[in-house]
Amino acid sequence: MHATSAVTAHANIRTPAHNAVIERRGETSRDSDMSSTSTAWMTKYSDQRSFATASIGVGPPGALRVTTNPTAATTPVMMRPTRTMGTTEAMTSDVSLPPVRAAIPKIARLPVVAMTILAFAGCARPDTAPRAGDRIPDLVPATLLGQANRGREIFGPDGFFRLPASVRRIWIDVGAHRLQTTRDELRYPDVAIIAIEPMEEAWSHWPDSDRVLGLPVAIYLDRGVMNFHVNRIDQASSLLEEAEGSEYTKTIEVRKVPVIRLEDVINAIPARYSVSYVKTDVQGVDLQVLQSGGTGLRRAERVRAEIIHSPEYKKLNGQGMSTDKEMAAYMESQGFLLENETSAVARFLDANFVNFRRSPFDRVWQDFRFGVPNP
Repeated sequence: MHATSAVTAHANIRTPAHNAVIERRGETSRDSDMSSTSTAWMTKYSDQRSFATASIGVGPPGALRVTTNPTAATTPVMMRPTRTMGTTEAMTSDVSLPPVRAAIPKIARLPVVAMTILAFAGCARPDTAPRAGDRIPDLVPATLLGQANRGREIFGPDGFFRLPASVRRIWIDVGAHRLQTTRDELRYPDVAIIAIEPMEEAWSHWPDSDRVLGLPVAIYLDRGVMNFHVNRIDQASSLLEEAEGSEYTKTIEVRKVPVIRLEDVINAIPARYSVSYVKTDVQGVDLQVLQSGGTGLRRAERVRAEIIHSPEYKKLNGQGMSTDKEMAAYMESQGFLLENETSAVARFLDANFVNFRRSPFDRVWQDFRFGVPNP
């Protein structure tokens, strides 16, 4: 038993290249034993360049399936009925393909989408100016800032660092000394280094560059003024007192130095800049320096911190001389994984961490654009 009725339907498809008209010609048949219909369709482009055939099957009301001739040079089209379909009802639908999708071959869409996501992943967040009172110029004497920067003004009136137009990424060097670790990064014109070092003897050894921003301070948990122990080996100078019997940390002078938090430094970097690397080499208080970064530390892509395996210094009010486990546990809580550990001297270890809570696209974008940092 068959019920047959004549039905006419069409759909207009608009693309940048041509206008296509899908037109159905034929009859819709219904078998008494099957709740489905089928019909033959002809797709014909107005420029006469290609033809294709399609078979449309209709199951339950509102469901529509389209299959096309695999040899056809046209894109399959899914048409949505405008109302509930019956075997004797007319069916019309206007279908418009987005011009970009129609113009881009399917095989090319995935890279386009991926690159678009990567581009948006690198978009800058809005800047939030440091609060009055927490701005570094409010915490550090202007004379000291001028001495460390050869008279250059490194802060704007809003409290943000003044950075050259070429700069896109920032390296923060805490315990910079003479910039032995990070100086080579200046070969990249889009890198600026924030050099943090309270020992004035080191400042004259820094390159005379507006991409080196010197902070003549120590970093610790509390802002203010602290004793800084200048040792016989100046690289061993520290906020911590020397341990008894240590020749490496023999103190020859104690100075008062201004102290700020790492978050004060990070907050003074506008959000559009990438904090690509944070390095600490502060003789026993590296964990406390990183803890002073607060949530701002999470902006960093990678962190390198020193861990001392011998009792070279005394603890300060129970703080300092942290172990490997203490350092790794804190860094993991902030979203960093231990990548590797390196050591030039057995009792001094450098632990390298990578930020895994940042978007994978962020990390890929950074490596693609800037290259992997060279610790």
